[in-house]
Amino acid sequence: MFFKKKTTGRYTIEESSFSEVVVYWCRYLWPNRDSEIEDVSYINSSGNIDLSMQPKDKIYLVAKKNDASKEVIGVISGHSSSQNEYRVRGVWVSEDWRKQGLGSDLLKQLILRIPKKKYSHIWVMPRQQVMLFYENNNFFVQKEVTQYEFGPHY
Repeated sequence: MFFKKKTTGRYTIEESSFSEVVVYWCRYLWPNRDSEIEDVSYINSSGNIDLSMQPKDKIYLVAKKNDASKEVIGVISGHSSSQNEYRVRGVWVSEDWRKQGLGSDLLKQLILRIPKKKYSHIWVMPRQQVMLFYENNNFFVQKEVTQYEFGPHY
């Protein structure tokens, strides 16, 4: 079964690839990151690195303007982090498109694509400045993680 593109009057959300999404992560989300940006993260929901993890069900989505430019205005990804947990990762929305529902639409479209029968928990490790976004989308704080780049995560 294939998912249709999510189209509004202003943008379309469609499936993508790591090679397309990583461009925006490098440029806008993690521009001065020291460590290499990989297609998955081996950080588990406890905040620890788990190199035995075998991430599956990778999803990459992009939001593009519905005009001639087809400019990418948002990205999101996700992958499994255990047998029953799925991690949302790398959400970025262009500054001009923030606070207009695009981030929530990206998150909803990603969640719709997660195989529900496999994963009972969906989690994210956001930075402080986007906590309200996740709380407004029904996520809650489980713990603070401080040992990684870019300050504390929750």
